[in-house]
This record gives sequence, structure tokens and C-alpha cells, in this order.
Amino acid sequence: MSEAYTVTQCKSEEEWLELRSTGIGASEAAAVLGESPWSGPLDVYVRKVGIADGFSPTEAMEWGHRLEPVVAEKYREETGRIVEDPGEWTVYKNTEQPYAMATLDRIVTYRPDISRGPGAFELKTAGAARADDWAEGPPRHYWIQVQHQLAVTGWSWGSIAVLIGGNKFLWQDIERDDEFIAHLKTKLADFWQRVQEHDPPPPDDTKRSAKLLQKIYPQDTGEIIDLAGEAIGWDEELWQVKAEILLLDARKIHYENILKAAIGSATKAVLPNGVFYTWPVSERAGYEVKACTVRTLRRHKPKS
Repeated sequence: MSEAYTVTQCKSEEEWLELRSTGIGASEAAAVLGESPWSGPLDVYVRKVGIADGFSPTEAMEWGHRLEPVVAEKYREETGRIVEDPGEWTVYKNTEQPYAMATLDRIVTYRPDISRGPGAFELKTAGAARADDWAEGPPRHYWIQVQHQLAVTGWSWGSIAVLIGGNKFLWQDIERDDEFIAHLKTKLADFWQRVQEHDPPPPDDTKRSAKLLQKIYPQDTGEIIDLAGEAIGWDEELWQVKAEILLLDARKIHYENILKAAIGSATKAVLPNGVFYTWPVSERAGYEVKACTVRTLRRHKPKS
């Protein structure tokens, strides 16, 4: 029986990035499914068709990479398992779906508790403010990342470890979910067909998608097209929402003005329930308009 995957050892980061552009990586799977908190299908699409802005890793990403050996060593100490590094620029590609690929942080090659095949091992770091995200196990998008790795390799299990706030270590094994992987493979196939045909996936409701659409369609062609009948519903919904926003904005301004008039020249105005408002003076720098000072109404909750 042939292997479920092939392995390519890239010689440089540039070669690795070039190879990644020809498929969907594990860290992109949740975005393709619309389940990533940071990006969506349209983000992945613009990267794959080559019109995305250049990527610069954040400081958090850099430190996450630097701390991978620390997290891996702690995992080895706690579990007694043997962990191997496949190489920083090693890419696994599924033989059935060559566009499904993964770069594994580590591979667990031995477990003292049970005899099993290799496991995909994902290393994470998180700030203390994100601790609640891990309260009930790995966040959904990281679970999807590991399932993608299992889909690529054909392996039956994986593991994920995280260092939170620099002083809290957690780890959890993740079993292969064949039902989910079947769903994932279908979605990956549909998405990759869109990439091949330069057919963008539908946008979501984020401002990020609005910017991406500007990249995909930077100029108009002068062509006149007829939209499908369902576009009438889009138009009606859009103008209804805009009308509601105008009404709500007018109400907001109305009550802000009432409060400002009640505050007058006072520095602070306290409500019977303890909430208080201030209307302090702040300066606005002069750029294309003349510099000025303005007052900004601010609401404050009482301290509990």
C-alpha cells in the first residue's frame, strides 16, 4: 500500500514559502472553513492567487517560534514520550489531495502508555489574556489545525501543548475524527478548485473582507452586467440597514446632546445609579485643518 503522504525537505524559507503557495497548509484550514478568529476563506484565496500583501511575522509569532523547543522539552518531561523535529522547512503533502499539506512542529514517535503510530505534535504559546481560550481544551481553530495534519498524513492521533503567559503549561491529545476529516477534504477540494479557476469565495461580514475585495477587483472594466434576481433582496436589505443606522445614529446624537446640555460647564456628572459622565477638553492636532480643542463625552461605570 502506498504512503498517504510525500515529504519535501525545503532548503530555505523562500523555497518553503514557494511550496506552501501551491496548496493549503494546516494553519490555513480553519480559515478556509470560516472558523478562524483572525482570517477567512478570502484571506487564504488572495494569498494563493498571489495578490496578498507581503507577510511579516508579528513579535508574538517570533517569540512563539523561539519558545517551541522549551514547550517541546516540557512536554517530553511530563509525558515521557519521544519527540522528534522533522525540520523547520519540511512539508508533508497528501497523495490523494496534493494541495493538502502541512508543516509539522514536531512528531511524537513513542508513547510509554500505549503502542501507537506516530502523532502530529503542535506547539503553541499564548499570552495570559488568552488563558480562558484554553479553559476547556485547545481552541477550535487549533483543533482543526491538528485534524488537517492527520488528514494529510493519515495518522490516527495528534497532540498539542501550550505555554500560557510564560508560566502555565497545558497539553492534550487529539484523536483523529474521520467524519470531520471527510467534511474538511470536501471543503478543501471546493476551495482549491476556486483558486485554480480564480473564482473568489463569498466574502464575510468583516471590514477585512472589504479591503480584500479591493485587492481582487482594483479597477472597473466599463462592462455593464445583469445581476441575478436574488440581488434585489441584497439591495433591499442593504438600504433597510442603512436607514436603521441613520435613525440609530440620530438617536445616539440626540441623547449625547441632552447629556452634554445637562453637564454644562461641570467636570463630572453622576447618575443616581453611580454611572457618571465627563466631558473633558482635548486637543486635536492641526494637519489639513486648523488645530483646535474639543470636548469628548465619556461614560464611566461605577467601580464595583
